[in-house]
Amino acid sequence: MRITTGSLELDASIGGGIRTGSITGVFGESGAGKSNLCMTLAVRCQLLVSQGGAEGKCVYIDTKGGFQPERVAEIAAANNLPVEDIKRNIIYTRVMSSNQLFQALVKTKVFMAEHRTALLVIDSATYPFRVEYVGRGELQPRQAKINALFRVLRECVSQSNIAVVVTAEAYSSPDPFHPNKLIVGGNVIQYGCHSM
Repeated sequence: MRITTGSLELDASIGGGIRTGSITGVFGESGAGKSNLCMTLAVRCQLLVSQGGAEGKCVYIDTKGGFQPERVAEIAAANNLPVEDIKRNIIYTRVMSSNQLFQALVKTKVFMAEHRTALLVIDSATYPFRVEYVGRGELQPRQAKINALFRVLRECVSQSNIAVVVTAEAYSSPDPFHPNKLIVGGNVIQYGCHSM
């Protein structure tokens, strides 16, 4: 199944929407709209399959405080959906550290075993690690922790065939000859996601 983003152009560019049974990465600079896309998907995953949804709940793990219940209500209302029902079907958790993130995922796996869950969002998957592991000397342990996170996410996908969406920050390359946008978490994030 694919969960539509609500944008025909974006859906077309990603093959029809966000796929269940996979991990999709969304990256960009601060203010690029990553959280807004995640909240839209949290609403739209609840739609019938015939409407571009996956007929399930959303577990939304927020590491940066970007989730806005009033924005979710606006998205639901714009799609002519019952706002209170939509909000009830988004299981929101705010975490403040990487340890809390892993604890939330343990609870998420239990929740998914008991409830039809269509989507798991982690917004942002890299933020706790970026804050806790600062500097070049901490690069290896940070990457190892992010890798462990993606092992757990793959378990979630295989357990429930859900769609997983993770966000990550982007930054400008310090190399003046290759001024690309780079992802915080680098190759671990790119290899951990099925699509970006």
